[in-house]
Amino acid sequence: MNKPIIYLIATLFLNACTSPGVINATPLVASPATSANITIHRAIDQGALFDNLVFSIDGVDTYRFDDSDNFKFVLPEGNYIFAYKHGLFAKTCTTAVEIQAGINYIFNLEPDCTIELE
Repeated sequence: MNKPIIYLIATLFLNACTSPGVINATPLVASPATSANITIHRAIDQGALFDNLVFSIDGVDTYRFDDSDNFKFVLPEGNYIFAYKHGLFAKTCTTAVEIQAGINYIFNLEPDCTIELE
């Protein structure tokens, strides 16, 4: 193979690994009456090109943020561990949350490794 083709393949692979959006589905909602609306807001500026911000629920990577992105979903009531990892070698920031039905929640992913409820 010649070098331009190798570079093209490598570029496509890296872009596929870092494209924003849903990675895995959120927990299933059995009934709207027992669920809540959740918004996760990225309050962290995007740095370098591959400076990923990945949000997870109960240890499952759920969403990869783009710069100034929000992730909205519905979640059944219950207790969860919300987490995010910012950057390739960053530590994982976590918090335990209790979600109650019928409430609209907004959580901010802050640069100081906190997940703050508005």
